[in-house]
Amino acid sequence: MWGAGVTLWHGVFKLLQVDLFFTTADHPQADGQSECTNQTLEIAIRHWAAQQRRTETEHAHIDQPVPATSRWDEALPFLQAILNSSTNVSTGHSPHKLMYGVELRQPSHMLPNLTQIDEMSRDDELTM
Repeated sequence: MWGAGVTLWHGVFKLLQVDLFFTTADHPQADGQSECTNQTLEIAIRHWAAQQRRTETEHAHIDQPVPATSRWDEALPFLQAILNSSTNVSTGHSPHKLMYGVELRQPSHMLPNLTQIDEMSRDDELTM
């Protein structure tokens, strides 16, 4: 029914002890990993949208223009970066690290070590 090529791949996956799950648009629940990721992304979008509504409400009260980033689709690159740099409980690594071998560099990585600065400031205050 499937052809020789598919049968070959089924044999390879069986040797590697890989379970294949086929999904359709009508029944995507068969793919638990994707469902979990989609649910996480959906929650992140809802939180982002709620924050945008709060920001818009605050701006409406003080007669300032509403920020232009009130569309959820504009948040997707940022949410993707957050998810790709988050540590997975099962693997202990972020998806970015597993894919590229290094952690995703965040803008915060370019800042000086604030702990050292705070400790130096406290030492200076104590000596004064």
